Amino acid sequence: MKHVSSKYVTLVMSVFVVLASGCAQVAHKVDVLYSPQATYRGGTGTLELATADSAKGNKNTEPSMRWVVGHIKNDEGGVTGEIISPVRPQDVVSDAFKQELAAAGYKINFSKALDKQTGKGIVFTEISVTLEEVPSLVKLESSCNILLKMDLWANGTVINHTEYRSKVSDIAVKDRDQLSSDLYQKALQEVIQQAVPDIIRQLH
Repeated sequence: MKHVSSKYVTLVMSVFVVLASGCAQVAHKVDVLYSPQATYRGGTGTLELATADSAKGNKNTEPSMRWVVGHIKNDEGGVTGEIISPVRPQDVVSDAFKQELAAAGYKINFSKALDKQTGKGIVFTEISVTLEEVPSLVKLESSCNILLKMDLWANGTVINHTEYRSKVSDIAVKDRDQLSSDLYQKALQEVIQQAVPDIIRQLH
């Protein structure tokens, strides 16, 4: 029987620990190519859209940028990685609203800020997207929460402050890599289903 030196065992264990620690922190990329439902009607005229931070110059579209939109956790709730997106949530949400509101009949313009000259407008004052994944050997549990706050403008003044929330969750055994992206889209659709009818009713 060959004798295995303690130095060799120590080296092997050290390599294993390094590899294990390197694999512990992982990143999962999510992409959302929003598909408009196009079921809303009644929008007329020009509608200005703006986000609260657009006037501050915080929008960064560098290809190397990534936005952390959630975390991967183990069964004990410990964070083992990040869920990232190449597009910031503000841009994903505002673009989805642009598509739906254009389909509803509005002519959409993006503005840095709204003012007294604004006939009809929306300012997205807060957009929060939070994803979570809990993987195991046999399945992946995932959830997505979206919080959206907006100000509705008419004739140069704010006429309403509104807030919408959506939370969806699901489990996948197959196609696990796609689950979080699908939930992101579904949660966004739910927020739009709540918000767009209100927008049309108040800014018809």
